[in-house]
Amino acid sequence: MSHLYRFQGLRSAPMSWTLAGDEQHHLLKVLRLTPGDGLEIADGLGWVADAIVASTSKHEVWLTIRSESYTPKPDGSKLRVLALGALKPQTVDELLPPLVELGIDRIIVYPFEGMDTSRLGSKVQERWERIVTSACKQCKRAWWPELVWMPSFSAFLEASQVYNHRLVLDPTADQLLAEWRPGGNGAVMAAIGPEKGFAPQEWQALRSLDFIPVRIGGHVLRAVTAAMATAALLPQR
Repeated sequence: MSHLYRFQGLRSAPMSWTLAGDEQHHLLKVLRLTPGDGLEIADGLGWVADAIVASTSKHEVWLTIRSESYTPKPDGSKLRVLALGALKPQTVDELLPPLVELGIDRIIVYPFEGMDTSRLGSKVQERWERIVTSACKQCKRAWWPELVWMPSFSAFLEASQVYNHRLVLDPTADQLLAEWRPGGNGAVMAAIGPEKGFAPQEWQALRSLDFIPVRIGGHVLRAVTAAMATAALLPQR
């Protein structure tokens, strides 16, 4: 079976779809699909359509929807959430696709003490949304992860309390993440500090909210390595 490219689309009614944004340009000018070629369209909310290119013009494409399917929304009690101190934008650019591919359901980005606020500017956020969308199409996820930007570290701490299981990466911790298992139901959220680590007052705040310290192994990891390893090791339920 030949590979079917997946595009982002909008489902307005049963068997009725339109391609989103500049997807028509990508289909025509980049991938150069022609009438008769098959493709998939996904809305990131569980719906995926199997389609065929019916006809094209210089700037437009018309599709025939052959079938569509729906994947139920992931159980909220089984969410796998990763919280990142705002790393350098180019670092996050490279990190987002692996997090998507490894099945993280929600990615939280929070500022830390002394951070350059431009790291979380609107243009940066828009670029990260595009990267997540592209990665979801590539790995063919039916439900796309949510990107959440926190205005402050204190706001992140407040929001973290909705998660039943709260972990924090600490290279000095006794507990190995690979051996940790949640003692009951509920979403799991793991927090990873910025490149320079958490400030003392941030550590104190995390401990006051009963974050469980865990480590990956016996070495101090770069934040990007820690994030990918954590995404791979968080329990699947």
